[in-house]
Amino acid sequence: MPQYLAAQRIPILELAAKLGLSIKGRTASCYNLSAHKNGSDNNPSLTFYPATDSYYCFSCRVSGDAIDLVRKMKGFSFKQAVNFLMTMASSSPRPTASSQSYSEVSLPSPRSKEVYRCLFEHSTSPSVTSPGGQYLTGRKISLDVAHNCHVREMQSPSAAWQQLEMQFTATELQAAGLKSSKGNFLFYYHQLLFFYMQDGRPQYVIARDIRKAQSLLKGDDKKQHTPKELALMSVKPPVPYMVELLDGSPEKVMLCEGHIDTLSAIQLGNKAIGVAGATAFRREWINLFRKGTNVTIAFDNDEAGRRNAAELQAQFRMQGIKANAMIPAQVNDINEILQTIA
Repeated sequence: MPQYLAAQRIPILELAAKLGLSIKGRTASCYNLSAHKNGSDNNPSLTFYPATDSYYCFSCRVSGDAIDLVRKMKGFSFKQAVNFLMTMASSSPRPTASSQSYSEVSLPSPRSKEVYRCLFEHSTSPSVTSPGGQYLTGRKISLDVAHNCHVREMQSPSAAWQQLEMQFTATELQAAGLKSSKGNFLFYYHQLLFFYMQDGRPQYVIARDIRKAQSLLKGDDKKQHTPKELALMSVKPPVPYMVELLDGSPEKVMLCEGHIDTLSAIQLGNKAIGVAGATAFRREWINLFRKGTNVTIAFDNDEAGRRNAAELQAQFRMQGIKANAMIPAQVNDINEILQTIA
């Protein structure tokens, strides 16, 4: 594996702490204070995603992976950042079975997938009058497309959590990644759900907070301090989003960054699968694509999207699969293209 790929997979929370950031749960005060109003971040906006080893600030919008974090905090070049991370990795002790903790990221167990199935059953498809439906149609996404892509909505997160607690133990819910660091329902404020399915069964789920969008529709500009999207705690997806579209061995596939962009690409007539962020695609997933497939990598038009799309293009080609990076021009992402056309 190339050094830069290994460096990207350094545990992001461990790295952030080593760089001097004060971590609380999965958040910290942002290091990029010059881009913040009044030069402060009193309500920590920098959020870390262990499942993808990435980060995003919901105030100044700085984002990236482990390499980006080192470059921006230490002023290093790309090569210096990779060398720093590789030195850090070589000096860190390997965990033993007895020292491993719940904080380490793992694939969901069969029992965890039963938890996701239960959550799926206690949620509903977004409708034209529901908050989730209004959010999606506001992004010009058809509710039929959302339904076919396993987008669900919790009308009452507390009721859904109560059902889960009735059917599963606290240990099982924690292992499934649905308990926050404080022991509460992780998705309490994130009612729009994106289920990753395979063979007709839920394999994973990521949730989106749509309250800010709803507040803006009502004229309320009150700032929200929760992450826009949440992945499961310490559990990583076993497959990409909408992986079942690969079952028919399509000639052309679009690989998108983010769930909304994946839905947008599908609505535009593409066979599209998605990953949660620019660094979230795992190398072993290349084996899901057949040799004759032509892959278009359509990540966001930002530094992380452009760099990771180029790296993925090279990885696919090394495996004998045609791939081309297509970064949207003059727009930020695929959803903006959909909104422009609509």
